[in-house]
Amino acid sequence: MPRAAAATGYLAETDLSHWAAAWLQAEIGQLHRPAEGGDGVTVCMRDGGLQLQSSEVHASVQQKRGKRALFYDLTLLLHWRASHRHTQRTMDGVFKLYNVGQDTKYEPGGDKETSYMYELGFPQKWFGPSEPWAEAIKLAAADLFELAAAVVERWVKELTAKAVALGS
Repeated sequence: MPRAAAATGYLAETDLSHWAAAWLQAEIGQLHRPAEGGDGVTVCMRDGGLQLQSSEVHASVQQKRGKRALFYDLTLLLHWRASHRHTQRTMDGVFKLYNVGQDTKYEPGGDKETSYMYELGFPQKWFGPSEPWAEAIKLAAADLFELAAAVVERWVKELTAKAVALGS
């Protein structure tokens, strides 16, 4: 249930952060990149996917003098695991999606001021040129950017609908 801050005459805020975090955690935990083509790599979430204790999820509706505005800001940290079907090898890593807000959008290769950004982490021994199976896993894990961004886009639609419903 959203909590409304006490208004001081003309300003009110409804915090949707708890709802937003729960929605994202449920959806991101289901992210899965099946083996495509001949790469033989499957990527899925581990440890529940979204690491809420290391993520930042803020969402609120603010009303000032009768005008309403939706604000949100996300930095999401995910744990992933990939497996290479042909070699039976696995790799664990982290994925960070950040710079997500009401004033940014998913645009691969876009400007860091206006676009979602991501970082992909994997074990240090696989930095730089690696065995072919490890290279395939690193390449497949980068697909998490598109997958996570699609979840965020659905979340924005749900959040917007929730914000509109609060004003009804």
